[in-house]
Amino acid sequence: MNIVIASGKGGTGKTTVAVNLASVMEGPVAYVDCDVEEPNGHIFLKPDITSATGTGIPVPVVDKDKCTGCGRCAQACRFNALACVNGRVLVFAELCHGCGGCMLSCPEKAISMRDSLAVIDQDKCVRCGECIKVCPPKSITTGLLF
Repeated sequence: MNIVIASGKGGTGKTTVAVNLASVMEGPVAYVDCDVEEPNGHIFLKPDITSATGTGIPVPVVDKDKCTGCGRCAQACRFNALACVNGRVLVFAELCHGCGGCMLSCPEKAISMRDSLAVIDQDKCVRCGECIKVCPPKSITTGLLF
């Protein structure tokens, strides 16, 4: 059986429902918290983290040789992840949602998208979950079995 709790405005109780269902299910349960902004199911379930995998979203990379500093990319970004200051584009990766709107709006084709991955050294990782709490783009998820 697969049960998925997905979508909905923040604060509606998706995590509450998901962790409660996971805690009352019989047999082995795989709980995967894919919340991009606050993956915090582990706080309630207190599992033994058996593995952690870095994931990410594509973020813009600006080719300075092609960029004319027109600012259309910054105007297109709904999340203010880009700013054009004195003809130079600044990228704030932690604000980026990876939609690619900036790339599509660039008349010079000066923007490409690159995965922003958190790299975890599995030999050194003690499975404490602290990286999940502090990662600015909230791009780390865990595979939890309990």
